Amino acid sequence: MKNYLDVKEGKNSWKRYLSTTILASVFMLVGSTIYIVAEMVMVALDESGKSYFDYDEGIAVGVNATLDFLISHIVHVFWLFGL
Repeated sequence: MKNYLDVKEGKNSWKRYLSTTILASVFMLVGSTIYIVAEMVMVALDESGKSYFDYDEGIAVGVNATLDFLISHIVHVFWLFGL
């Protein structure tokens, strides 16, 4: 009788775990870079002149908060692509 205790070794090895971790990290970095560039573009396209990019905190100040919140999720989208 087979049950969940009958474990057979598959193709999961340390090489696959390491490569998946590295690939997911690279995609998170790509998503973060795209997020920062998108915030800089939002600041550059702002016509009021009241917004700026705070380099110490890494955030855009004075931009549309809803749009900034939506763009911030691009990091998670790219992370899922990496997985």
